[in-house]
Amino acid sequence: MEVKTKKGAYNINIGDEDVTDEVKEQLKNTGKAHIHKTGDKGEEIDIDIDKKKKQVEVNIDDKGDKKKVNISLSGVKVKSEDGSTNVNIRFLPIIIGVAVILFGVLFFFYKIIELIMGSIL
Repeated sequence: MEVKTKKGAYNINIGDEDVTDEVKEQLKNTGKAHIHKTGDKGEEIDIDIDKKKKQVEVNIDDKGDKKKVNISLSGVKVKSEDGSTNVNIRFLPIIIGVAVILFGVLFFFYKIIELIMGSIL
């Protein structure tokens, strides 16, 4: 297991040798995992991984305010326990926007090449 600190955030890489065969088999059979961590300052983090739904749910208790972060293929959702702050970032509109811009640029180059080829021939 490798732990790095980068600008106040922890980057934890867990390799195959850090996870026992029993845990791997259970994750393979059930497709779900739950990780609970309590920090030095009393903050609690719960991570739920669901392979079938392809989502990761993180519950963070920071300064008495519990936040729920749901990461899936559809996007990222952040909800506060009291409902005061809600953030919803959907991936589909971003992907469609990038695709439209990319196809527009490719179409522009296609028309330029067609114009050049038409004037040569």
